[in-house]
Amino acid sequence: MYNVWALGNLVLSLLGVLLSIAALTILLVFLSLGYKRQSIVFPSITFVIGAAGILIFIFSSNIRLPMVMVDYWTILHLLIYASQVILMILALVQIPKYKQPPLQQYFPVQHPYYQQQFPHPPYTEVNKWSKK
Repeated sequence: MYNVWALGNLVLSLLGVLLSIAALTILLVFLSLGYKRQSIVFPSITFVIGAAGILIFIFSSNIRLPMVMVDYWTILHLLIYASQVILMILALVQIPKYKQPPLQQYFPVQHPYYQQQFPHPPYTEVNKWSKK
C-alpha cells in the first residue's frame, strides 16, 4: 500500500453516489407507478454497486495522508462508475418497454366533454363538417 490517497477516487465515488441516488429515485418511481418487477433490476443493481464503490473508497483511503490525483485504486473506481453509467442507461432505455398502467386507472371518470376535446389524431377520420 502507498501512503497517499487519490482525489480521483473521491470524485468518482461521489459521482457514483449521485448515480445511486438517481437509481433509487427511478426505482421508487417504477414501483409507485406500478411497473412490472423486471423494470427494477437495473436500478437495484446500480444502487448496490454505488454503495460498494463508496465502501471501497472508505476502506481503501486514509484522508489524513498526502493527496495525489490518481493511484492504483482509481482503475477499480473507474470500472465501478462505468458499470453504473451503463446500468443507468439500460434502466432508462427499459422505461418504454414496461409501460405504466393506463391513466384511466387513476382517473376512472369518463365524461363525454373530455372525449370530445381529445379526438383521434388529425387526418385519421373524415371531417364531419367538411363539404363533400
